[in-house]
Amino acid sequence: MKLSRVLSIVLIVLTVLGWIGLIISPKDKTEEEVNLHVTTAEDYMDRGLYQKAIEEYDAALLLDSENEKVWKDKLSAYALLYAENDDSEIYNKYIADVRKALGLFPKNEDYVITAANLFIVKKDYKSAYKTLSKAVDSGVSNENILKLQLETHYAFETKYAKYNNMKDCINGFYVVEDNENWYYMDEKGVKARFSAMIFAGPVGDDDIRFATDKESGRNFLIDSEKVIQGFLTSIPVDAGLYSEGLIAINYDGKYSYYNTLGDIQFDGTKFDYAGTFYKGTAAVKVNGKWHIIDSEGNYVDDEVYDDIVLNTDRTYLKKGVKTFKYEGDNQYTVFVNDKEVGKFDSVGVVTNDGLIAVRENGKWGFINLKGEYVIDPQFADARSFSNGLAAVFDGKKWGFINKDCELAIAYQFNDVGYFNKQGCCMVLNEELDPKGKVVKTYWQLISLYVI
Repeated sequence: MKLSRVLSIVLIVLTVLGWIGLIISPKDKTEEEVNLHVTTAEDYMDRGLYQKAIEEYDAALLLDSENEKVWKDKLSAYALLYAENDDSEIYNKYIADVRKALGLFPKNEDYVITAANLFIVKKDYKSAYKTLSKAVDSGVSNENILKLQLETHYAFETKYAKYNNMKDCINGFYVVEDNENWYYMDEKGVKARFSAMIFAGPVGDDDIRFATDKESGRNFLIDSEKVIQGFLTSIPVDAGLYSEGLIAINYDGKYSYYNTLGDIQFDGTKFDYAGTFYKGTAAVKVNGKWHIIDSEGNYVDDEVYDDIVLNTDRTYLKKGVKTFKYEGDNQYTVFVNDKEVGKFDSVGVVTNDGLIAVRENGKWGFINLKGEYVIDPQFADARSFSNGLAAVFDGKKWGFINKDCELAIAYQFNDVGYFNKQGCCMVLNEELDPKGKVVKTYWQLISLYVI
């Protein structure tokens, strides 16, 4: 009888213990332990012991790796720790954990902005832009994220070198002047291996350009290998782009065309202005009027123009586009593949982007190659799009917009050039005295971090 009672009691105890085991599940135990670590971490946070707090949050996440609140608190601790001590070890751990959190919670807007700002601290704008764009592509449309995405996309650095003058980038090279010496500089701002020159013209076909060597004083047409192609007599007022075997050079205010050897062409015919040859023709100005000539120096027809828009390389034709102002007409007519697509008060150059600045009723906008407005006239002045950006003027300073008409680079420059394929552009900055008066202006190259 006694044994029977003992067995009954044991069974009852085992049953009770079983029920307790069911009531107190492993999940509850884990939650209890997580809360314990979090409570300890919060105490450390109150004491300013951020590293110890992070250790407790780490312990909590080992038990519950996808607890978003714990991740949020841990990153808050990192933010305070990094604000106190921004050494590289803390930064690396911080950014690594932010990226882990983003992997778990890709649409968490706070994590996106935190990661982007950490990349920006190190000027890693490419990673910041990539992070923000990934979030936007996944459906995150926070206004602050969109603003930061725009800022990182068009963030730029300014190269330290300053120049008194510059000529637009053509065939991969700028021509820049510093203290009366001229140099060639590539699209990224690196000076070419040519020595200083008294005069330097743009780089043309076969890398041939007109230059006057400072050391020898010789005037020549020379290629990138420093092989002299031909000599000329003296320093010109201006030299154009060597193309299709001809180059326009200005002596004493008038232009003539020369061949590679430096021999004058077309029986020494002189022009008020002379453009670059392209597909056998070039635009020239004679007695205040414009004409189109062929490679023999003859007019291609009897047409006379009050003006012809020349591109940065001095060609009048690019991408099938040409713009004429006919005699007696107050507007410019734009043709694309010989078809008239529109008439405007003023027209900008043509670039590879194919979005052309035009002025109508005193304001500048942009058209495509069909003559359709892609951005309505609204700017005081503007330059055609180049590599995704267009310079615009607000009446005081120049800035840049993108193709969505968003102000990509704020109004801040006195003058600007065009962006090249490497994401660089020459801009005119100014130096002020303590009273805010302009002491001097100078050209510098800016370079986008994200291309």
